[in-house]
Amino acid sequence: MSTPPPEPTELSELHSDNPGFELRWTPDDEFLLPIRNGLRAYNDAQVGPMRRRIFAIRVRDAAGTVTAGLYGWLGEGWLYTDWLWVAEDQRRTGLGARVLRAAEDFARNQGTRHARLSTASFQAKPFYLKLGYEVFAELPIDTPDSPGEFRHREYFLRKTL
Repeated sequence: MSTPPPEPTELSELHSDNPGFELRWTPDDEFLLPIRNGLRAYNDAQVGPMRRRIFAIRVRDAAGTVTAGLYGWLGEGWLYTDWLWVAEDQRRTGLGARVLRAAEDFARNQGTRHARLSTASFQAKPFYLKLGYEVFAELPIDTPDSPGEFRHREYFLRKTL
């Protein structure tokens, strides 16, 4: 098992020849805003304004406890699912499939025709395959705290809605 390298406190520790470089762990909006605005301005000049619409779905049980949810966004004709979570005691009940189908139906209703997401080998790849998603790429995951180098993989999946 390899030991991760120490975390630098300043990027200049790594790139002393680039004194203007600044690294921030968990950057705030003030740090990110000029980067985001610069990239958006460039992209907008190339393809017009991007219409990214963020949404979430939350499911509560009769007691009001959140038992499942999905966080994603619509843009450029795609549904991007960033997170899909189902409480442990609700897994294998069909709840996760219903939440994902609700997001897909919502996306379809908004004119979206494709969906994509990623999952790790220790997560839900068979679940997504069963729902019609197909793997289009995969990468090894370097998990230094797990036995074996690159023991896990990240899968990128897509589906036509």
